[in-house]
Amino acid sequence: MKSLKKLLVPIIILAVLIIATVIVFAVKNGSKDEVDNGPYQILKVNASDLVSFRVDRKGKEPLSIIPLTNDEGERYYILEGDSTDEASYSQDSFNSFLLVLLDFNADTKIDSSNVNLADYGLADPECKITVSTASGVRTVIIGNDTVSGGKCYVMVDNDTNIYTIPTAKKSFCLYDDLKFYQSISLGIDYDDVSKITIERTRDNLKLECVPEEYDETGANLFNITSPVNAKAGAYLTRLLNDLGGLEIAAFTTLSDEELEEYNILNPGYHFSFEKTNGEVVDLYLSELHNGVFYGYGSFTNDYFMISSQQINYIDSPIMDLIYPYVCYFSVTDVKKITCTLEDGYEFEFTFETKDSISSSDAKVHLDGRDAKIFSSSGRCYAAILFEAFACVDIGGIELEATPTLSNPVLSYKVHYNDYTSKVISFVPRDSSSYYCFINDEYSGYYVYARELFNDGGTDTYAYGIVPAYDLANLAIDNDLNGIYDIETGD
Repeated sequence: MKSLKKLLVPIIILAVLIIATVIVFAVKNGSKDEVDNGPYQILKVNASDLVSFRVDRKGKEPLSIIPLTNDEGERYYILEGDSTDEASYSQDSFNSFLLVLLDFNADTKIDSSNVNLADYGLADPECKITVSTASGVRTVIIGNDTVSGGKCYVMVDNDTNIYTIPTAKKSFCLYDDLKFYQSISLGIDYDDVSKITIERTRDNLKLECVPEEYDETGANLFNITSPVNAKAGAYLTRLLNDLGGLEIAAFTTLSDEELEEYNILNPGYHFSFEKTNGEVVDLYLSELHNGVFYGYGSFTNDYFMISSQQINYIDSPIMDLIYPYVCYFSVTDVKKITCTLEDGYEFEFTFETKDSISSSDAKVHLDGRDAKIFSSSGRCYAAILFEAFACVDIGGIELEATPTLSNPVLSYKVHYNDYTSKVISFVPRDSSSYYCFINDEYSGYYVYARELFNDGGTDTYAYGIVPAYDLANLAIDNDLNGIYDIETGD
């Protein structure tokens, strides 16, 4: 019996020590056992009373909001130290932000006199809100999240109590200040632009363009002035119209490591828009990273992100950006074409129409003879010859070449209805291609021999100029009531 008593004594002492430890721990950390015994209104300030609002965030730059008044007497907000232009910011974002952080209702109150503030993250708080009004200054410090999550600890002004509030309030404190900016539209009005320059680092592409006119859809059209003179093709036209209306809504901050990773200080693309008033708008973009271009520009002090879906054909090769033909023209814009072959032989092709070359009202003559001859399927031989002239495909660009205009294998002159003209000439490049001259100047283009000399046979869309001329004469010589069919030789 005595031995049993001896055994019980240390067990009882151990139990007392455990209970005492639990009680002390519970007192010290009583806040971990959250009890909804509120609500307590610990802060409420009217936004209209603000003189300034500041949030200091651990590990982030402070966020400071200043209210101003515009010329109409309306109140608006800006970020301290940044643009004072009201249009630069989203006032809705400011209003939503302040609505949340000027009104604090707490769920639980804990007396802090017997606790260590460091245990709650309040000795070195994650966030400190400073609200200045004409009546004075209010402060809120925000610490750790509660153990159970969903709430965090705060203290207000000189109140010695610790309160719990929803963690959403802390999330708002960590709001990225870039979210306050208004989305920016590049807003390029090409009526006010005198020159556009496109530079692409990857292949050292540099294009200079000028706005030309609108097409039937209202989209702008463009001419390339360097490194070649050409109409902008469909891809370049779409790219420039995409850029002109570009909306930038996603701003971002980039660390030194990210700047290096994205190589943004040596951008992959540079677009420059020179306006008629002398202003220049510059847009710089990185290479594509996971579907996003990172950029900066003369119109904002911040980095931003643009989806690849916002800009089409940015990586298209130059041959896809230019209009595909050496000298395209419509039959309604010209009155005749005169052509000279290498041996000095000349012919004249004339037309008069308000519609197409094969329309009923069209008057078409080749060397004075009626050239409106059709195949049984309705294909017009005059149209085949016209298309051979108007649709000479550019084979490639060779800017470093220095050909001379001597003894061209073929030269033709386009006579426009406005009494202007353009002379297109071709001199040998190699056995299968020719350099192209426009008005006696090397164009930078070359064309393949098929554009001048291919016999398309029964494929009436594959004829070069010389075989198309021969075919039209053959049709004129052998037509029967305006119909001639190509002999197949079968």
